[in-house]
Amino acid sequence: MLVRDSWLFGALGLWTLGTLFTQRPMMRSFARTIVTVKIGEAGYRDWDARWDNDSRFRYQLRVLTAVWGTVFTLDAVTRVAFAYTLSLDAVPLATTLQWLVVLAGLITFHIVYVTRNGLKV
Repeated sequence: MLVRDSWLFGALGLWTLGTLFTQRPMMRSFARTIVTVKIGEAGYRDWDARWDNDSRFRYQLRVLTAVWGTVFTLDAVTRVAFAYTLSLDAVPLATTLQWLVVLAGLITFHIVYVTRNGLKV
């Protein structure tokens, strides 16, 4: 019961990593809504068209996808390790705190990376 959340994060992480080898890595797909809301459908088409012509853009989106996928996968492994090594009472608190730290770090990395690499719209 303590590792059930791990399956979801593990599957999400592995799926995310699997998208690295496609024309639509997770970050390219997930960015559609955000970019469209910020700069409109035409702006999104211009933003997404960079995929075909800009190898650096492709690399940057793949880096973001790889980081998110790796972090989700490692989060799942950590949750399982906590479930098998910590006391029963400590696991819920440890996994909650761990997730808050992981999420804060991931969002911070994402914002800094997107801003520094000109991906922010």
